[in-house]
Amino acid sequence: MKSRYALCALASTLCLLPGALAHDAWIELEHESSASWAAGVYIGHAEDRDRYALDAPRISSFFSVSAEGIRNHLSSVTDAEPGADISLEMDATGAEILALSTFRAVSELEPETFNDYVVEEGISPIMSWRAENGQLNAPGVEVYSRYLKAIAATPEDGCDMSFLSKPIGQALEIVPLTHPGDGCSETLDFELQYFGAPVEGATLHLNRTDELTDPIKMTTDSNGQASFNRPQAGVWYVHAAWAMPVDADRFEADFATMFSSLSFTLDASE
Repeated sequence: MKSRYALCALASTLCLLPGALAHDAWIELEHESSASWAAGVYIGHAEDRDRYALDAPRISSFFSVSAEGIRNHLSSVTDAEPGADISLEMDATGAEILALSTFRAVSELEPETFNDYVVEEGISPIMSWRAENGQLNAPGVEVYSRYLKAIAATPEDGCDMSFLSKPIGQALEIVPLTHPGDGCSETLDFELQYFGAPVEGATLHLNRTDELTDPIKMTTDSNGQASFNRPQAGVWYVHAAWAMPVDADRFEADFATMFSSLSFTLDASE
């Protein structure tokens, strides 16, 4: 088990870096032209957000999905400048989804810090397992991965949800059920899916990316769904986390945790 503790020591050191304790990560999109979007990936929160390092070895998939098909964007990651936006060509007719997934990384936190983070994120499978197994006073060791999505849509695309409301197959995925476009809906409705099945009892956090606000939290119902009143204009994302216990000998961790986000732009409501 020597390798486990070496990795955990490294993870603990990394967690001391600015923004490293923050688990939120999201994609921000800016429409550059009819076929071009600038994509930036961030980690943290509005007050301390930082650029997420898009190093190619971290990324397991990067693609856009439209009603016309899938476009692979992995080549743009290999050429990306650290800290810079990535210019992407997405020339489909209508709205698209940009999706990015990462490989697993390892993290270890001290008992109190780990418990606080699990409660804040609403990851009940971890807290229940630790309580049932007398591990609340033990350090928390997890392998984690990220599943990020962003809606690329312009006002000209309208409010059609026939494509946007379809899952794209991420292991932990936030699926929009209402369109964020101006005048499309008075609420923002979402479904959280874990390995293709709805998740009951998870916490969805609605955050603004560019301004410090308290997260708006909702708990998913038996259908894995939650609804938010439409907030003010700005760039927003919905964030969620879920996990399962794993075999410590095989994974050198106690849990496999997934973080998911869906980002979008809200224009002023009429």
